[in-house]
Amino acid sequence: MWAFKLFTILELPAADPYWQLPAAGYPALPARSNQTAGGMQFIVDPAIPQHVFLASKQFPIAKLMYHGQEKYGKFAYSSHFGFNLSRDTQYIQQFAIDNALAFSIAGQDQFTSRRVIDASQMYADYAVSVWHTTTAQVVTYLVPLTATLHVRIHEVTTAFTLDAYEGGFPLTPWNPKHQTPATTAHSTSAVNREAVSTITDLLANRQPTHVDQGPNTNLISPEKNVVPALYTQLTPGRHILACAVLGDPRPGMALADADAQLSVTTTGYAVHNGAQTVTIPRYQ
Repeated sequence: MWAFKLFTILELPAADPYWQLPAAGYPALPARSNQTAGGMQFIVDPAIPQHVFLASKQFPIAKLMYHGQEKYGKFAYSSHFGFNLSRDTQYIQQFAIDNALAFSIAGQDQFTSRRVIDASQMYADYAVSVWHTTTAQVVTYLVPLTATLHVRIHEVTTAFTLDAYEGGFPLTPWNPKHQTPATTAHSTSAVNREAVSTITDLLANRQPTHVDQGPNTNLISPEKNVVPALYTQLTPGRHILACAVLGDPRPGMALADADAQLSVTTTGYAVHNGAQTVTIPRYQ
């Protein structure tokens, strides 16, 4: 719908000055761009054939917005990986877990993720969103590090025992009969000829896993895909979850480039990536 608005230019008459203007080259994007009004953070590298933005503000409120949770509520969107749509909210394999944190009452397998954002704030190096589901209150910090790597920190408060899954970028094509992601003690990585997708637990309190998603669930490809993921069961109370998420369309890149560390202090967090450190005071 939005793309077709471009064709309103064709309503201009042939004599309009617009048609006399010389063609201009595509403007170079800044390496880092924060879109405050939209709550989006962009990091661009001309050497990498994708655009990724992290989302912390927009959410669907129209009742007729089909799949609005997937279109607006995910933490990250990529021009290379696309995003998934849920076939059902029953069972995690049917739920679009890519770039989302989803909760279910333990054992019920009925999942939901970020949809309504109660508050958001953007800073120079990170952004915050405050959101809720029927079972949890969450404060999420999104920290872009490079054009392919970002960190997520979640403060989760719940009165229930919850099954919690968090996914990285969806990788397609993927056939679970013949392909298996590589799993370590703290991370899951999926690699094929198209790209590499990795999610790494930064606090050692979740189990690396993966979620196979069916055909015709990804916006870009009709093939099956896989989502590297982290799982834990949360008890009633307050929890801190954190992960580093890598999505790179260069499948031969070194997985060590996904390296990031997190320090938790009494007042907030510090994210480290090489010589880069991002200090994050706890949101009040």
